Amino acid sequence: MAVSMLKTLRDARLNALNTAIGSTARIKIYDNSAGVPVTVDAPVLGTLLVTLTGNSAGFSTGASLQTLTASEITAGTAGNSGTAAYARICNSGGTAQCQCLVTVDGGGGDITLTGTVLITAGLPVNITSLVITEGNL
Repeated sequence: MAVSMLKTLRDARLNALNTAIGSTARIKIYDNSAGVPVTVDAPVLGTLLVTLTGNSAGFSTGASLQTLTASEITAGTAGNSGTAAYARICNSGGTAQCQCLVTVDGGGGDITLTGTVLITAGLPVNITSLVITEGNL
């Protein structure tokens, strides 16, 4: 049986995460060359491909779905080439607050990229959506 908790507790966790991320998140996308860390507390694995910046609106909460959805995210220019696998969402100071899987549209990841997860140095990277579901933290 899956763990279930009161809606107020789930909302409190998301609100705490939203506060920790702040209004200008840094989304750091890494490749899969060395695997994906087990938790956000573990050291980074792989190569940093690109850093994107959230706008000042930050995240909005979805009351009935227990989600945080990123407002507009500014496209970034890739510094390295590789296959995107995971991202760490950091506060403006660069401290990671959560870790998410990265896929293409329809791939089931928390973060979806437009068209492909193959990132090429020097080219723009656009996030189609970034939705954190409480159960995936």
